Amino acid sequence: MDTEIMQEIILSHYRDPRCRVELDDDLHVHTAKNPACGDVMRLQIRENEDGLLIQHRSEGCAASVASCSIMCEMLSGEKPSVVRSTIDDFLESMTAEDPKVEGRSLEWQSLLHFRHQPSRAFCVMLPWQCARNALAEGIDNH
Repeated sequence: MDTEIMQEIILSHYRDPRCRVELDDDLHVHTAKNPACGDVMRLQIRENEDGLLIQHRSEGCAASVASCSIMCEMLSGEKPSVVRSTIDDFLESMTAEDPKVEGRSLEWQSLLHFRHQPSRAFCVMLPWQCARNALAEGIDNH
């Protein structure tokens, strides 16, 4: 993937995060932090008849905010089983020697570029791990 395209995708999601909202105080907020970088991921996941609605209020470096934005946009509207599988695939790809990118979006591929930079890889994986933990804890049904 062209480095310039990757940078444009990451910066677009950092400057204008998708699915970023003021979180609903009546719903559970799932939080993950990276004290080394100052990243704070706050997710709310709800299920309705259309699938999952994943929203966030995240702060931090470009890698973590872009990753959270990409993840929320990619997974919202999907069924819980698809979301779980996609999260597992992504996290596995981030640690794989030669991850499979065939059929994956440019956004997915852009995030994989961080896998060779351990501190940035942690930032990129943080929202995905937070979502995995949130699904394990349970989903709000509204």
